Amino acid sequence: MIGGIVLTAFYSYLGANSPVGFHSFYQQAMEEAGESWIIKGSPGCGKSTFMKYIAEGLAADNIELFKCSSDPQSLDGIMIPSVSVAYFDGTFPHVLEPQCPGAVGNYINLGDFIDHAAIKSRSDELVSLFAQYKAHYPEAYTRLNTARELLDDRLALICKSVDFEKLCKRTRGIISREIGKPGKNKGTLHRRFLSSISFMGHNSDLNQIPLHYERVYRLESYYELTRFVTPLLLDAALAAGKDVIACYDPMNPNGSPEHILIPQLSLAFVTSSDISYNGPHDRNIRLDSYIKDLKTDRARIRFNKKTASCLIDEAVQSMAHAKAIHDDIEQIYKDYVDFEGVMALAQNHLDRLLKMI
Repeated sequence: MIGGIVLTAFYSYLGANSPVGFHSFYQQAMEEAGESWIIKGSPGCGKSTFMKYIAEGLAADNIELFKCSSDPQSLDGIMIPSVSVAYFDGTFPHVLEPQCPGAVGNYINLGDFIDHAAIKSRSDELVSLFAQYKAHYPEAYTRLNTARELLDDRLALICKSVDFEKLCKRTRGIISREIGKPGKNKGTLHRRFLSSISFMGHNSDLNQIPLHYERVYRLESYYELTRFVTPLLLDAALAAGKDVIACYDPMNPNGSPEHILIPQLSLAFVTSSDISYNGPHDRNIRLDSYIKDLKTDRARIRFNKKTASCLIDEAVQSMAHAKAIHDDIEQIYKDYVDFEGVMALAQNHLDRLLKMI
């Protein structure tokens, strides 16, 4: 559910607040989409509302919805594969441009519905608020980066006690049973996030997985050992010619996938760690059982984890301060937006899509 609207489509994130700053998969998704409509406009001018209206009007299960990484209650994109059309919020921090304006996608400028003459009286106030808003994110990213360094040190200590030979053997057994041998053609990789770090904390959308996948493997590891399993699953699935949705961890966006989804096999490999997956699953693989002994480094491992968690909490607080300021900015703009015009334009786009479908 997003903003009171029940959505049965699959939803994920194309961006993440991470230790390396804002990490984006928007460009790849736009290339996948075909015809991309890039929505421009100020905060509070109705970009998310525009997309929610279209999503609700389509009432289709085969569309993808992309939630905003900084505000999971808002939408930042819609992809409709059946007609190769997508809509994306193209404003900061995921600034986008159409691949071929006018021919393959175009702009939707919701700024046209703002009373520019009237809002100029609030310009000094808005400039100040925007500066305050943007200042909080570097603080958050610095804390996330320090937390990641501590977690990497923790993992290095843990690795000294992991029986990797048995772990890899178990993984190869899963691959043989569930994925099979390499094929002639390689599959396509689609990158997403299924979790976000925002003012709402570190949250995920794992509960939707059983609605879309018949078989679910729960990969359980408190110590991040899935980082050594999911790359093997990903490579095997692609080699077998299967398209794969690899979902990455916002705390490790350039690393190993956190979850592996294989739609053609209706098969999902879901990590259960800090964010626990307690939904229906066919098998539960306890990866931590391949750790032999942590006695020597246990104190440092616990310290790193506890300190990293505190730093992530501080980053969330910085994002909460940013969100409060962003709400003030939105409220100012809302007083000067012609929302009837925005929704009339949304209806025009919805009517066009319904004819195409």
